[in-house]
Amino acid sequence: MPQTIPAALVAPARPALAVGYRVLNPNLSQYSAFTIAGVSESAPGNYTVSGGAVAPDSGGYIQWGINNGGALGEVLAIAVILPAPALTTDNRLSFLDRAISSRSPRHGWPP
Repeated sequence: MPQTIPAALVAPARPALAVGYRVLNPNLSQYSAFTIAGVSESAPGNYTVSGGAVAPDSGGYIQWGINNGGALGEVLAIAVILPAPALTTDNRLSFLDRAISSRSPRHGWPP
């Protein structure tokens, strides 16, 4: 099952470009093709992926670059993607316990 990660590139010296990214597996094979879909420039040289980038649970790399006719052109940056934390039964129970506790009467729930 893939993980969705926040993805952003800060390149103040490279504003107003058609920037995209691709995701690589830990062994550097391609996980997802180069895309500019969802990438926007929020401030000069600050690029983000709306909704995040999808990456393998095993981690890998995100490679940012300039769009060259739909393909990766000049590489601007490469960043490591950490493996997703294992979702164990204990983790799930802990999450549910925190969610239920936050809705206890002392926190104003039920309404």
